[in-house]
Amino acid sequence: MKYIEELNIADCFIYKENIFILTSDFKKNGAKLAISLNNGFPCWFELQEVVELTSIFTTDKENNIIPISNAHHNKNSNFSQVSSVAHIAGIAKEQPINY
Repeated sequence: MKYIEELNIADCFIYKENIFILTSDFKKNGAKLAISLNNGFPCWFELQEVVELTSIFTTDKENNIIPISNAHHNKNSNFSQVSSVAHIAGIAKEQPINY
């Protein structure tokens, strides 16, 4: 478990059974914006909010699994095959998100 203030941009986390990805947006009071990967809606989080850190993954052209936050460094990444840890484990109800 970590506080929102400890996370970096593009970190993924679970909050109340939803998976979010942290954006670079913030308010004057320090609140940070995250986007839900379950429904696509934005949500503001106070710095003291406690969340569970997780990772989401993509596959490269050779079907190797890599964290999506590292995919922009990898020219072989394929963002059409994005899956969360929950999808890989087969415990999520939603379909993988396609970009």
